[in-house]
Amino acid sequence: MALTPEQEAKVLQIITAFDNGKRLNELPHIGEVNPLELIVEVMDTDGESKQAKLATMLPYLEDQCAYGIQWDTTVSTPTCTRIGSIALHKSLPIQNRMRGCLLSDNGTVVEYLNPTNWRAHTLDGSKGQVMVEIPAHYRKFETEGTIRRCKLSEYPLPGYHAVPKMYISAYEAAMERSTGKLCSVVNMGTDYRGGNNQADWDGTYRSVLGRPVTVKSRTAFRNAARLRNASATNEWNCLDYNAYKAVFWLYYVEYANRNCQTAFNAQKDTNGFAQGGLGNGVTNTPDWNGFNGYYPFVPCGYTDELGNASGEVAYVMQNAEGGTHGTVYVPRYRGIENPFGHIWKWTDGINIQIASAADGGTLKVYVADERRSPQTTTTATTTATLCEEKKPEPKHTSKNLSSVSSATSCQRWWAAVQQPIGRTTTIPTFLHRAQFFVVSCSAVMRIAVRVRASAMRLRMTPPRLRLRASALAFALYPICK
Repeated sequence: MALTPEQEAKVLQIITAFDNGKRLNELPHIGEVNPLELIVEVMDTDGESKQAKLATMLPYLEDQCAYGIQWDTTVSTPTCTRIGSIALHKSLPIQNRMRGCLLSDNGTVVEYLNPTNWRAHTLDGSKGQVMVEIPAHYRKFETEGTIRRCKLSEYPLPGYHAVPKMYISAYEAAMERSTGKLCSVVNMGTDYRGGNNQADWDGTYRSVLGRPVTVKSRTAFRNAARLRNASATNEWNCLDYNAYKAVFWLYYVEYANRNCQTAFNAQKDTNGFAQGGLGNGVTNTPDWNGFNGYYPFVPCGYTDELGNASGEVAYVMQNAEGGTHGTVYVPRYRGIENPFGHIWKWTDGINIQIASAADGGTLKVYVADERRSPQTTTTATTTATLCEEKKPEPKHTSKNLSSVSSATSCQRWWAAVQQPIGRTTTIPTFLHRAQFFVVSCSAVMRIAVRVRASAMRLRMTPPRLRLRASALAFALYPICK
């Protein structure tokens, strides 16, 4: 049957449209647009294609795309209730992307470490700093009466804020004495003598070779960290409060227990969830003062046999006669050694102001979300950790799993206050019993989620998210351009 002129014209239009069609990778990029404002195609229950805003669909997907914990502030227990996707609590997609690596001073990954055991790698600093990569993810906090919730997701769900990709030192920070640079390495050379650089202890039971450096102010640690790469953006720093929080919420959600010193249990519970904690850690050292005057004694990298896993490894402290002074258990959380205990650690990026009774007896907490130069006033015998980042957010932090002391939390924060201060005096440095570790962060908070328009085609038959959001992480905090 012959086509009418009108029909022939329509056929030609169809052929022309087909010839001018573009493949998915040829479509124009959406640019710097909030992905939640995008309109996507969906299939209705009658099979018809319709349009919908992505933001209107994501709330229905939260139970499938997020997992977290909740607790009641009136109940005196550190254990929490798991909420969200049960499958995600079992698979732990964000935590399982934490992995050890060697990071160059310019913030690029030299190599990723064997996930089961790091000992075969060169960890002495000649190939890079030993870091743990924390993947970019999203986090949300909720309050409902006395109920508190924390939720994590791999996707930018409504109400969630971005936690940028970052790198945190695997160990308590050492120092290369010849350059004054803060390090995260396993090196027993004299140039990496820890503690207070006690050379006369070399070769004795009190040796601080290969141990973390101590007896430095927070300012000194911050400056030593930034020597790794003296760029204008101050990417390397000692660990800061925001990076510290990122690690701890990952831990809390994984174990659903805010007491990180619960006995370690390598086995999953009957539901397939992580259980227990990381053990006491190096917090019950016998006569530590008599042993070496409270200086560090656990060598950096002692738990490297665990690779990217969590656990604890027994460390036998030898005395001057070659006998056993005591045995402690060194904890590790997904590659991060001594996340609490062993030695005091500085936390940068946070200051606590404690007013005298005459000035009202108030307590104020100041948190820095941008990497400038926080004020520091106190000097104490502590250690630090390294961190790298590029603009806003965490730069310096300490690496330990402690939290605010309360009826439902078993860890404590300690404020180092050398004298009562009034409202007009300098804020004292914040100190807590944790460990400092190297963190590398570049371009914190500069995570731009890019979603290709062509990839935003969601068909809800049942709902299945096909959105992929990614952020390039440089150094410790990822940069997306």
